[in-house]
Amino acid sequence: MLVQDDIGKKPLLLYLAAILACVAVTLGAAWAYTATQGNRFLESGYSVWNAKHAMLRNCDLGEVAVFGDSRADSAVIPARFSRVATNLGFAGGTPIENYFFVKSLLACETRPRMLVLSFNPGAFEIVQPWLWDNAVRYGVLGWNEISQVRREAALLNDPSYAVVKPNIGIDGLFRDLAYSIRFPAIYFNSLVESRLALRAESNHEKFEQVIRARGYPSYGNGTRDAAVVEAADDTGFAPLPLQKRYFEMTVAMLDRAGIETYFLITPYSENGGHAQNRRYMDDYLALLRGVGAQYRHFHLMQDHVPLWPDAMFVDGQHLNEHGADVLSRQLNRCIEDGTVQAATRAGCELTWVDQAFVASNVKDRTRATQ
Repeated sequence: MLVQDDIGKKPLLLYLAAILACVAVTLGAAWAYTATQGNRFLESGYSVWNAKHAMLRNCDLGEVAVFGDSRADSAVIPARFSRVATNLGFAGGTPIENYFFVKSLLACETRPRMLVLSFNPGAFEIVQPWLWDNAVRYGVLGWNEISQVRREAALLNDPSYAVVKPNIGIDGLFRDLAYSIRFPAIYFNSLVESRLALRAESNHEKFEQVIRARGYPSYGNGTRDAAVVEAADDTGFAPLPLQKRYFEMTVAMLDRAGIETYFLITPYSENGGHAQNRRYMDDYLALLRGVGAQYRHFHLMQDHVPLWPDAMFVDGQHLNEHGADVLSRQLNRCIEDGTVQAATRAGCELTWVDQAFVASNVKDRTRATQ
């Protein structure tokens, strides 16, 4: 009887073994595909990040490098500079991610003569889910980097890092592990939306476009509805200890390297969030001035937050291509002699200019494209 039972179990064990083998092969294939073929199925943001990361890896940054968040990403057109420049602003970027990008820059033998940092106040107030859904999911940062961030958060007793839930819907250590090993589940939505591999051509085109534009990905020429007025608020600026820590670590690292670093405050829409909140903006400027007072090679380019017309924005925060063209030309005048020290003393305020200046810029741009 025992012999018959053992014989009866063998087909079931073989069946289970076959299922496990199929699952292992399928998971392995999916893992290999998602880890190596992102250009075929990931959204266009992957191509933007990949292009900028390629320029950073290759130390192809020119004389002026701009690092920052999505507002810097949308605002700076390197082609409008008289010197070779590169825009390394990242959508969803904060001082945390930027620290590791600047650290990579310092490993280059040839470095930019000038570095510009630019973060809107909101970048100091949140740990973005995009730290995982962009930087780690795209393969730009990995386990070592996010482990360091986790340790810094623990040392600062800052819970903001641990509780963030990116698209996969989990937090804590398991979230870090799933993203750092690039577990296939974190790519599921993109695989479905792209039907597994239908984005290769568009992603290749986007990659080449961003490379040609030295890191500038146009946010389009749409305009914000001027009738939309966001309610004023009286909240104060509340930076996270973790974001402040990484910002100061970045500035200190650049200061030790002797690189002249300038902080750029990109314009706000007149009716954009916090634009009319004097207390909030004053607290933001106070943080920047405090950092500037500690480091010899760190300079503020402005002493106020510039407000520009709604028509220059695709929303309340990001400049459209027209607005970016005007800002980049103004910024170039501040640095065209190779240093903005004189411009800083005189005031490189990036205030809004009259329509005659805008019209002349449009004519120049039209002639340049003909």
